[in-house]
Amino acid sequence: MWVILQHQQERVRELLRRGQYDDASLSGWGRLDELVAMMVGLGLFEVLGSLGTEIKKSCFIPRWLINNALALKAIVGEPSLNAMQEGMLRDATILRLMGCTAKEIEEGFDTARNKGDHKPFHVDTIRYAISKTPEEEVDRGWQEALRLLAKKTRVFSKGLFIMDSTDLILDGDYEGIGIRRIVRKYLDKGGQVGVQVKEEKGFKLVTLSCLYKQHLFVLAWRLIPINQHEITVSDELIEDGLTLLGAGAIKILLIDRGFLDGARLKGWKEQGIDTIVPLKSNMDILEDMRGLARIGCGVKAKRGGLELLGFSDLETLDSYEGKLNGLLVTRYKGERVQGDKQWGFITTLPTEKPKQVLKAYDEYDKRSLVENKENRELKQGWFLKRFPGKSKRAQKVHLLFCLLMFNVVNLFKSGLGERFIDRGVRRLRRELLSSRDKVIVYAGEWYGIFDLREFLTLLGRPPSGKLDNARIRLAAAGIPP
Repeated sequence: MWVILQHQQERVRELLRRGQYDDASLSGWGRLDELVAMMVGLGLFEVLGSLGTEIKKSCFIPRWLINNALALKAIVGEPSLNAMQEGMLRDATILRLMGCTAKEIEEGFDTARNKGDHKPFHVDTIRYAISKTPEEEVDRGWQEALRLLAKKTRVFSKGLFIMDSTDLILDGDYEGIGIRRIVRKYLDKGGQVGVQVKEEKGFKLVTLSCLYKQHLFVLAWRLIPINQHEITVSDELIEDGLTLLGAGAIKILLIDRGFLDGARLKGWKEQGIDTIVPLKSNMDILEDMRGLARIGCGVKAKRGGLELLGFSDLETLDSYEGKLNGLLVTRYKGERVQGDKQWGFITTLPTEKPKQVLKAYDEYDKRSLVENKENRELKQGWFLKRFPGKSKRAQKVHLLFCLLMFNVVNLFKSGLGERFIDRGVRRLRRELLSSRDKVIVYAGEWYGIFDLREFLTLLGRPPSGKLDNARIRLAAAGIPP
């Protein structure tokens, strides 16, 4: 949709000679343009454009354009569909990136309906399209997009994955929403114990993400009621990941206490997945490691102000059939950790040598990135909780575009997408970047790209040429004009 055909260029050239053009802009190339070019080079727009709907009759607005709008909405930070109407749908630069022509920007797609401030189309059109998108189409679109990333980039190749969940507290009657009761005990002024019961409505977003070069990429996700335990979908996420990447792709899985289940750890180990998980303070297996530390057992590992003990052949996790390994923190930031305050982890990774103990500890330390670089960023910067509707379809479409574009932006920031930017640029604007003195001219439903001098010449105001000799001398001296 962005390729300039030769007859289109000639048509705009002729209209420009007559002074019959609607708009012109310099071909400044910004970060948003580069990111869109990367998506084009990857082929992601084809995936988004293929999402099917239940809309049977023809409509004025192409479905691919609606999906482009939803993708760019996530990038530019519009918090809601209504905000799009007042924001990005009034920004000609973004509309052109979406694929709109100058005529569509000026007149709208449906001149009978989209009048006044509702050009080029009303956001209710997006709401309607979302309501007609089956959930299975969202699942298919996600899988197709992830296959592209897995095939064309290296973001899923390191084998370190993090599984985590985050609460989405909401008001309103969303389809499938859950209610969680929280009971808290407190002391009143008289020293009596009181009980406070609080109810929260919302969902949990459970994700399986890959960590690559300090950037997180979501591989699989589930949205579940807030009162459902996240561990119930953990096997599904692993299965999704292995189906997409192949057996053996997930080498190490970092999880928190909410996913601690011995039977699952055993099953994942049988699939070639090693796990690291912190222990609850009242667990028998942690007390066993503390006891072993008191009698001088364990492999000691030191680094700076950190001291650890590594243990093998631990058997006191009843739900795990077999033996586990463990880590116990005995000194932290140079301070000795007292026996009953020592904390630790269990793992299926080896802990027989000091360097193995330190490596396992360092691997789990990376799990904290999911809180700052995924959960918090998605909620605050990507408006994760601002669903465009209360139906399950609206929820899934919203998460598709939020999480996919989260991956795309991280790919862009990591530098791994640079070659796709170049490829996309060639496809988007084949001659545009050869120099900066280019002008994009919009005439009706056409547009063309011209050198600044040609643009002025076609308007009947060519440069005099008096400075040509001076420009030649400057160039010969290596001084840019």
